[in-house]
Amino acid sequence: MGKGKNVVILGSTGSIGRQALEVIETLGEDWHVAAVTADHNYDLLNEQIRKHGCRYAALNSRSDAAKLRNIAPEGCQIWEGPEAMRDLAALPETDVVLVAVLGTAGIEPTLAALKAGKRVALANKETLVAAGALIMQAVRQAGS
Repeated sequence: MGKGKNVVILGSTGSIGRQALEVIETLGEDWHVAAVTADHNYDLLNEQIRKHGCRYAALNSRSDAAKLRNIAPEGCQIWEGPEAMRDLAALPETDVVLVAVLGTAGIEPTLAALKAGKRVALANKETLVAAGALIMQAVRQAGS
């Protein structure tokens, strides 16, 4: 990853995630997609990895992660399981985490990103509805 802003997109194969990737493409060399994640769409995730040169990717589905490992480019680490989003959200080299996953799946990675001092772009209202007090406490503690 180069200089500039490194972005992790949680839920990159969904509508918001795909739109975010399109926007990042227009921002130039100062923005880099460090990691992308999906629930199970390994084919689209592979396309995104190749197009954006991601160093990391994750799938919630362990069986789909195994399939992605067979087709992903060398140099991209493939993570798996629900804990992968949490861990990718706190990567040291990450500047911004876009949380665009469905339901309450965004709670843990949002908290991890905030605790790690990352800027969080929350595109998931369920995270605030289900855990608003926890999220806002983490925001205050992080000084965000």
